[in-house]
Amino acid sequence: MIFYILVIGMKITWKLTLFSTLIVSLVTLSMVFTLYETMKKSLIDSHKRHILSVVRVYARRGIYPGAKKLFLAFNGRVISDPFGISGKIPYRDGIYNVDGEYYIGVSVKIGLKEIFAASYATPAIRGIQAMSRKLISFSLLGIAASFFTSLVMANFFLSPLRRILKDIKSISASSLERRLESSRSGDEIDELVKELNSMLDRLERAYRAQERFVHDVSHELKNPLSSMKGFIGVLKRWGKKDEELFKESVDEIEKSIDEMRNIIDNLLDLSKESPFKKEEIDVREIVIDVVRDLEKNYSGRRIEIVGDTKVMANGDYLKIVLRNLIDNALKYSNDDVKVVIEKDCLKVIDKGEGIPESEIDKIFDKFYRIDRSRDRRREGHGIGLSVVKELAEKMGMKVEVESTLGKGSTFKLIWREKA
Repeated sequence: MIFYILVIGMKITWKLTLFSTLIVSLVTLSMVFTLYETMKKSLIDSHKRHILSVVRVYARRGIYPGAKKLFLAFNGRVISDPFGISGKIPYRDGIYNVDGEYYIGVSVKIGLKEIFAASYATPAIRGIQAMSRKLISFSLLGIAASFFTSLVMANFFLSPLRRILKDIKSISASSLERRLESSRSGDEIDELVKELNSMLDRLERAYRAQERFVHDVSHELKNPLSSMKGFIGVLKRWGKKDEELFKESVDEIEKSIDEMRNIIDNLLDLSKESPFKKEEIDVREIVIDVVRDLEKNYSGRRIEIVGDTKVMANGDYLKIVLRNLIDNALKYSNDDVKVVIEKDCLKVIDKGEGIPESEIDKIFDKFYRIDRSRDRRREGHGIGLSVVKELAEKMGMKVEVESTLGKGSTFKLIWREKA
């Protein structure tokens, strides 16, 4: 818990360095402690075996030269004390320090005799202690080396992240086209770069769509707003006195409002960047819904629907495309319009003015208008067909046009995926 609190706010480089150093320290110190304990136990066992062999021989024969080099006590009575430690150590197993000297004691029962023996072990114990100190010193050096090695390695492996952070900080609204450089290493950082670049692609598309929408709205709403302002001025001057002028002005303002709404709807359709889901669509049902809506604005006009099929598409997008195609046919013709649904395409056929061959490739460009000298009341805003093209492409469809001046046009929506 304390370690967790200490590392809060630290950079990842230091967190990794401290964590790896901590692990190395624990492992190293555990190994040193284990080695020390193993050596000490091995020394004690060796002394015990020697003492026991001497004691057993001495107990059987009553005499053994090696016994003179040991402290011996039988049933609590001291038999031999060459070290002068009688009364200074307890008569049980262990290592004892008496006046700076070390002794190893062993207690054993042979027959009826309780025998305690102790041997001099200062050189061996001090040798182990000296070795343990050296091991600890080398361990500390190893831990320090591990710390600096970990720091260097953490800096090395995290340098791509610092480069990514620097690149991200340099990306702004004016430089959204910039992308992060991939290391092509195939590791997790490379995957992160790819995902960040993918996110930047989506953000740029969304931002450009929003930017385009704002620009297009400001560009296209000027005319209807100016028209409305003009008619409002007329109403202020003469509207109260001339009822017919009042009605005409109100009608024109209402038309301008409808025009503005249509412009905004189309521009919103163009600015959509959200992913969509395809599903099985009954094309005839979509056409019937579109025709039902358009008949409110084109009363008395007949729209013939022929054929039926199903296709994999997005229902909302398909409805927008068909609404624009059929509305375009109604707008630029006075005769009936025919919608033919086939297995691989849909045709919208009108007998209107037609399109010059030189203009056909341009009609899908945003804000492009054919023959600007035509009647402004029927002129579009150059947005509807650009919506058709863009949304059709998003659904994997294609739009083609066949037209003859004075005879009419046929717009064909071709799909590749059938239901």
